[in-house]
Amino acid sequence: MTQPARDELAEAFRARYRAQIAAGYSGARHAAIVFAFGLAGIAACLGQVAAWSPAPALAVVAGLLTMNVGHYAVHRWLGHRKTAIGKLFYARHTGDHHAFFTYQAYTIDSARDLRVVLFPVFLLFALELTVVPLGVIGVGRLVGAAAGWAYGAALLIGYVWYEFVHLVDHLPDSVGLTRWPVLAGLRAHHRLHHDRARATRNNLNITLPLTDLALGTLAQRRK
Repeated sequence: MTQPARDELAEAFRARYRAQIAAGYSGARHAAIVFAFGLAGIAACLGQVAAWSPAPALAVVAGLLTMNVGHYAVHRWLGHRKTAIGKLFYARHTGDHHAFFTYQAYTIDSARDLRVVLFPVFLLFALELTVVPLGVIGVGRLVGAAAGWAYGAALLIGYVWYEFVHLVDHLPDSVGLTRWPVLAGLRAHHRLHHDRARATRNNLNITLPLTDLALGTLAQRRK
């Protein structure tokens, strides 16, 4: 008996996964909440920066780098490795997301499939209520309140940009956004990550492959 192709395995998993999505789930509502509250948090933080100087500008760079490295670390060492503290994330990411999307079966078929693309809404609220305030206070005490608020804004920018890029990554090819040069490049980068032979070791960044490049995990073509 021959093994079914990987895309057939993905389609079988998709059918099972879709069957357990709550009837009231709306992918459009999910996306709207994430981006509305994310952008509102960014605006709130930036609104506290009374004047821009080198310190707040550098804090934005530092915040974006923090998110780049943090996303890579969480993705690689929690999303693709079973650990006691990350078992739920591992189950959602490797167990659901990578079973739903493979190199061949890479795009969503309807907005309801966003259930397995976007993070749960509570994660954004947890970030806004814990990590961001700690960053604002910590950086603010070190280099000034303006820099602290700029750093907090950058953390949220990194989160929202991640959600946006990852959403575009899995949109159908017919959607115009997928052909924009930067987004098309990031989409191809992420698709290589969904090759099961590469998933645990290559292209762990999604928004910008800086940490991939630094740690030697960047792949540019499928072997």
